Formats: sequence, C-alpha cells, structure tokens
Amino acid sequence: MRFFRLGEVRPPTDDDFMYFKEMAQDESHWKKSHSRKKIKVYTRVTEGSSLKMIKVIANLNDVSADVLYDTLHDPIYREKWDGTMKEGYEICLHSSEIAYINRDFVLHRSWRVYGSEYIIFNRSVFHKKVPPKPEYIRALTHLTGYVITSTGPSSCEMIYITQNDPRENVKRTVVVVATFVFNAYSSGCFSTLCVLQCSWA
Repeated sequence: MRFFRLGEVRPPTDDDFMYFKEMAQDESHWKKSHSRKKIKVYTRVTEGSSLKMIKVIANLNDVSADVLYDTLHDPIYREKWDGTMKEGYEICLHSSEIAYINRDFVLHRSWRVYGSEYIIFNRSVFHKKVPPKPEYIRALTHLTGYVITSTGPSSCEMIYITQNDPRENVKRTVVVVATFVFNAYSSGCFSTLCVLQCSWA
C-alpha cells in the first residue's frame, strides 16, 4: 500500500504508521549534518520537493516516552509553549506544526500507540472549510512527525522528521538554517516542557 499523497484525506492505516516509522529509523538515505551531545541532525533529498527533509534524533534521559507523547499531543498545552502556533482547531475527526510569520497550514494529524512506542505525524491537506486567508500564505507540510521510543522508566528516544515548504519569497537557505536551529533547540528544551506539562495538566 502506498503512503499518503500531498493533500489526501483518509483515515491512516497501520501500514501508514509503519511506513513513517521505517523512514524515521532508516539510516541509509540520510546525511549527518550536525551532532552535539544527545542531539543529531540529518538531511535527505526526496522526490516531490526541492527542499530537504530534516531528521532530528534526541535522547532524553529525564523524560518518559508517555509524558513526551502527551506534551507533543496536547493541543491546549501546545498553545502555552509553542510561540509559533497562533490558532489550532479541529475541522473533523476520523474515528480510528513549525510555522513561519504570515504563514498558515491545514494539517491532517494522525497518532497511534504501539506498546512503548508512540508515533505522531501530520501532512498538509486541502479542505473547503479552511480556505486560504488573504493575510497568510498557505504553507505546505509534506510530512512532519515523531517516533518516540521508551528506553527506560523515565527516558526515551525521540526521532523528529520534517519537510515543509513555506512557499513564496523565503530563501531556501534561510528556511534550512531556521529549521535546523529550531529543531535542535526544541529537542533540547523538551525536558523542561514535559516537566511543566505534568504540573500544568
């Protein structure tokens, strides 16, 4: 079975989650771009976009996998810690986000728990209930998500993948540098965010 096409809306299957997990854990198609302490950053070229896909691997020794998952997955708490998120609401729910100034995204978010492993991913979709707004450029997320694996009672490994197209008037080099800095910085701050989420919830 094939993975989602850009803009496609359908309930995710186990095959979709396994495809995302395999991409996250694959080492053969990625080039290491940065390595510092417990964070490694990789890039790769993909079909369908001239912008590179970025992968960040972070080992968090003081955050359990379930707490990190709750922190990333809680849309109300996200508004408290993610300064780039201006608004988030549900258009629809099937039974079964780095942003830039003056840009918005319409995302289909999927998540699933497999024992001690947590997978979250999202992609851009096109939906008639959310037409583009004149004050924003509608950016695209080809694929963004997390694979969180428990490595102990209070530790985990997080693999973060992202490939976004901010569209129009943004130099690619600026986008790549901004994404690298944001991803590495965010991964280093997850421990603090997770501790705060536990007391906030």
